[in-house]
Amino acid sequence: MKKITVGVLVASASIFIGCTKPAGVNFNLSGYSPEDSVIVYVNNIGGSDKDVLIDTLAAPNGVLFMPAEHDKAKSVVVFKYPKLDLGNSVNSFHMKPIYSVLMPGANMTVSGTTEDFVITGNRAFYEDCNKVEGILKPYKARVNVLLAEIGKLDPYFDKEERDSLFKEMMSIKQPVDSIIFDYVSKNPDSDAALYMLYKNTRGADAVKHIDGFSQEVREGALSDLYNMLKERGERARKRAQEKKENGLGEGSMAPDFTLKNDKGKSVSLSSLRGKYIVLDFWGTWCGWCIKGIPAMKEMYNKYSDKLEIVGIACGDTEKDWKECIKKNGMNWTNLINGENDNLPKLYSVKGYPTKVIISPDGRVLKTVIGESQEFYTYIDSLMKE
Repeated sequence: MKKITVGVLVASASIFIGCTKPAGVNFNLSGYSPEDSVIVYVNNIGGSDKDVLIDTLAAPNGVLFMPAEHDKAKSVVVFKYPKLDLGNSVNSFHMKPIYSVLMPGANMTVSGTTEDFVITGNRAFYEDCNKVEGILKPYKARVNVLLAEIGKLDPYFDKEERDSLFKEMMSIKQPVDSIIFDYVSKNPDSDAALYMLYKNTRGADAVKHIDGFSQEVREGALSDLYNMLKERGERARKRAQEKKENGLGEGSMAPDFTLKNDKGKSVSLSSLRGKYIVLDFWGTWCGWCIKGIPAMKEMYNKYSDKLEIVGIACGDTEKDWKECIKKNGMNWTNLINGENDNLPKLYSVKGYPTKVIISPDGRVLKTVIGESQEFYTYIDSLMKE
């Protein structure tokens, strides 16, 4: 990583009094003392991590000007420099960041507190972003309330209440996406529209809107961001095509297979029809797979009359696999995928764990990559149908 020389970045605001506002970032933040400093990260938004610039700068009383001349939009992330507590230790996770984007030639101001700040500037980009964020504000406020409530609950003892809150939080995504997608479709020449798309949406639905931007946006200050999102879209389309070619789209028949279980008996997927099935592609070497076992056990004990888990160990030795099953009390169907078997590719497994939910008649309902609450929320809703 490159390091910014403090003398280059820090300048007295008094130098610029009476002159045209120079390009750069003004910070005017509350809650700072005369001795406080900030940690600053700067890089091309959507660019390579190797271009990140880092330094610690003095910000007495929260006031700092950081000059910058560039032809690409810059991502500027600022943390208040942490102070040692009474035990002479500091927890970096309590360092709340301020995220901002500095457009070429812009004079931008960040004011307010670390928790509640406003970004303004002498470019239409900032006014446009603030208009959209104003519309989204009540939705984001509700998400923050839900996250705080979820954080107070126990993942196991308060699972139903947590699932209900997660479900409400996921329901907020639809109106937020609609607002952003509508703004993007009406403003194809807007850098703000591209940034709002990146900041506030995720998934295949978001990348579908990339092609609608004008050449001016594609080749402008946010061209790195556009190219990054374009690549994401291409990868998403490729995955969708692979699933289509493999017959793994939602509603398609799950490919049959036969593997050995932990007793040495051959088990085929088709022999398990009649219940909902969860194919759990995992491995004893996968930390998130192991971490998710208690939640999987709880789910299985709750729904085993309607649902069967089929654990498919990948990249494991038979010894490690059997020891892990015994140690963790994994009392569902356990199969091992041989080194030469093509099953993960057949099911388009891109990461571990991957869970494929299959209907009683053998059709693919959903695929979830990673140990995610989304999976458990989906299963709960499925079991209530």
